[in-house]
Amino acid sequence: MNDYTYLYRDVTSLEALGGFDWDVFISAHNPTERVLSVFNAVAAKQKDWISHTEYGLAKNQIPAGAFGCAARREDEFVFEYFEQRLAGVNLKTASICIDITGFMRPHMLYMIH
Repeated sequence: MNDYTYLYRDVTSLEALGGFDWDVFISAHNPTERVLSVFNAVAAKQKDWISHTEYGLAKNQIPAGAFGCAARREDEFVFEYFEQRLAGVNLKTASICIDITGFMRPHMLYMIH
């Protein structure tokens, strides 16, 4: 039987985000208040920033510990993220929240696939 619950969409207020406790939270970093406020409001055991080189941010604009890599292809970028940051996470049982606000579309598509 197919599980289609991953296709469901919920709208949640910024204030309510702290009430959830995800295992992993993933967000693409950019220096906008919209992206930063969501990242700061979320409660998760593991919170990861992803830094897209295409945004052209200077090193001092990227948060310490943010994931970035030199992969030119979107699929390689996402695979490398999973290998480096989610190697110890059971993807079948973990609760994962992805804030797609700052993601570049090709990376987002590979990430949620």
